[in-house]
Amino acid sequence: MQNKEPTQEQVKEFWEWCGFRVTPHYKWCVDPSNNYCGKYPPIDLNNLFLWAVPIAVERIAKEYKMDLVEAKHLLFHEWFNMIRQGLEDAIALFWVLDKGGKVNEQ
Repeated sequence: MQNKEPTQEQVKEFWEWCGFRVTPHYKWCVDPSNNYCGKYPPIDLNNLFLWAVPIAVERIAKEYKMDLVEAKHLLFHEWFNMIRQGLEDAIALFWVLDKGGKVNEQ
């Protein structure tokens, strides 16, 4: 478990995992629905639930051969445990998604 704010590199890697891309020429961000944004989204609950949670739930369900409800239960159980350890809600969810959603991506 991480007990700190993510670095800029970790944030960049996380959002790229979610489908965001920065174009090298303009340094703009393209979100997964092909909208442009000036930078990666902030790590907050709204953005995490909009972009990252659905991806992580699908990957967890596939990896552990469970349905989506079970995958959500697993993800939220881990999130709750991290909050109980004193992490702020959004940061706790970031680390759970970063760890759980990327399970065996290769």
